[in-house]
Amino acid sequence: MRKTKNRNEYQRRWLQTPKGREYRKRMLVYTRNWHHANRERVIEKRYGMKAGTYHALLVKQNGVCAICEQPPNGKALRVDHCHKTKHVRGLLCHQCNFALGHFMDNPQRAMRAAFYLVFSAGQNPTEGSAKP
Repeated sequence: MRKTKNRNEYQRRWLQTPKGREYRKRMLVYTRNWHHANRERVIEKRYGMKAGTYHALLVKQNGVCAICEQPPNGKALRVDHCHKTKHVRGLLCHQCNFALGHFMDNPQRAMRAAFYLVFSAGQNPTEGSAKP
């Protein structure tokens, strides 16, 4: 146990040195490049989707996000999946995927947020409650 703790401390300190920072930058670039070059492999391993499934889903959605129906802005659409069942639901842009993540896949939270946006539109917060 003690050796592991000392080794972790040594690695943490080393990564803060100029050589360590340079190493972290190189590894970050390498990892990004590898994931980009092996995108289909990563998707298959992570989500169990075969090579052509992502493309077929992209064609089915007409190349746009399943929620906002906007084309991706320079980046590939993300694979949206249920975290409990690992079932793939569709392809989302970064913003929509990020929003769903913050709702923790909870439909009630998403609906409350939608009601909040609809019923608070144009309402001054000091005039009253925005609850439906």
